[in-house]
Amino acid sequence: HTMDALYYLGRIADRRQQYDEAVALYSQVIAGQNAVAAQRRASGIMAQEGSPEEALSHLTEFGETHPNYAIDMMQAKAQLLASLDRYPEALDLYDKVVEYRPDSESVVLGKAELLLRMDKVDEAIREYRRAVKRWPDSAMSLNALGYTLADRTTKYREAARLIEKALDLEPESAAIIDSWGWVLYR
Repeated sequence: HTMDALYYLGRIADRRQQYDEAVALYSQVIAGQNAVAAQRRASGIMAQEGSPEEALSHLTEFGETHPNYAIDMMQAKAQLLASLDRYPEALDLYDKVVEYRPDSESVVLGKAELLLRMDKVDEAIREYRRAVKRWPDSAMSLNALGYTLADRTTKYREAARLIEKALDLEPESAAIIDSWGWVLYR
């Protein structure tokens, strides 16, 4: 249970705002169910502490050193680049991740969300539609497309149909209930 212990010790240090110690502990989590989360958080701390290039290098190096996690590190790097407002670089990485994991709903939705942040609404909607076509019974995909249509277009009836279906699938979801309120308001 060494990897779990290192991860949780990292979380303790993180919560205590002992960031150098947290990064050192997270960086040692090289296998197991917490490896990806640990590396994401280590790089997040580095970026938040003013070292975004070091954070990006950390993810790249971890992916190279531990090839089982290479795609996860590419996705983490794309998300970090997006948080740094380096959208074109993030989009390039998302394209690669989608190529490697075309059956990952979270990857397709992540790319669509990035396109929205870049104000590429039509492209984002195409990606959301792709997700709904691929995962027609996914409340997450249905809600993402429905909310985007309600928020960024005037296709309110289509948005309402999608969000209603998402509500049928997950009636207790706060995010979907919020989307339903928004489409009714619009």
